[in-house]
Amino acid sequence: MQSKQESPHPGELVRELRRKNDWTVRVLGLRAGVSTKTISTLENGKSGISADLALAFEKIFGKPASFWLAAQDEYSLARERGQAAPALYSRRCDAPARQSS
Repeated sequence: MQSKQESPHPGELVRELRRKNDWTVRVLGLRAGVSTKTISTLENGKSGISADLALAFEKIFGKPASFWLAAQDEYSLARERGQAAPALYSRRCDAPARQSS
């Protein structure tokens, strides 16, 4: 059973800010220098925020690029933990540690 993910996808924040500014996906894409598809897939949680996109969002939304990258990292880590947890818990923990030579 997977636990509910606590970190939202950063695309949700992008969508919220885009709508707050009353911009279409196309307008945000033009401002960021990327395609409409790039913005759409990000907002739908199917892609992540790259360093170049974080820099573009820094200029557009006024939040530092490090904010955008941290949001992506938090989401990615939360997702990975949720998917990796069952495999980790099913592993035998009583095996002796390997000795280095």
